[in-house]
Amino acid sequence: MGKNVFLLGFLALILFLAFGCAGQAVSQDTQKPQAEAAPSPPTSSSQPASEPSSAAPAPPKKQESEETGMPDQKVVRGRVNLDEVGGESLKVSSVFKLNSSVEPDGSFSTVVSATNIQLIFVNDKDGQLRATAISVPDEPLVVDAKSTTKALLWVGFSVKSEEGSKALAYMEKLNCYPDLYAYVKANLKKKSLSQISNISNAEYVEIQKRCTDEILGLMKQRLPK
Repeated sequence: MGKNVFLLGFLALILFLAFGCAGQAVSQDTQKPQAEAAPSPPTSSSQPASEPSSAAPAPPKKQESEETGMPDQKVVRGRVNLDEVGGESLKVSSVFKLNSSVEPDGSFSTVVSATNIQLIFVNDKDGQLRATAISVPDEPLVVDAKSTTKALLWVGFSVKSEEGSKALAYMEKLNCYPDLYAYVKANLKKKSLSQISNISNAEYVEIQKRCTDEILGLMKQRLPK
């Protein structure tokens, strides 16, 4: 897929200047294959052996989480950094589970993909979006200013864990990233994300414009001529 795809993704979201929730559709229970018939008891030597079955073997079943019973999903425990994220009576939502309560210490439990990365969202009691993060399988799930900054640069499509990890790491190499991160961290405790990223907010728009210019420059360097 390469860096070009990730750069295209970043550009799409920056130009949109808004949030989109593009998650995976909830997986349906796969139908369990019927059990194979028990082998017949041995026959006497006078009887011919039965012909081996020519039926094709059943396809392998997707791995299911012991905690959810659903293919390719799992329960994860995470934490909202309440020193950086504001709002009251916070709830965490993923595409597989809505409105998981955030405990007083910031801990929560939700259901995410066991194979792909995806966005999760934190809303307050008034339904305002306060923070967001990108869930990566087998990595700690922390919602804070850094996770929210990276989500602002994420297009929202679902990719495999390794590809997503590379894209998230690459975001921090953008020259505009430190300024965007500093701006989000300074405002996240006291404002909702709709207030922070509003297109009428001149400071935010200026930072995003620099991100756009930087990404366009990188694309010109790497795209075939």
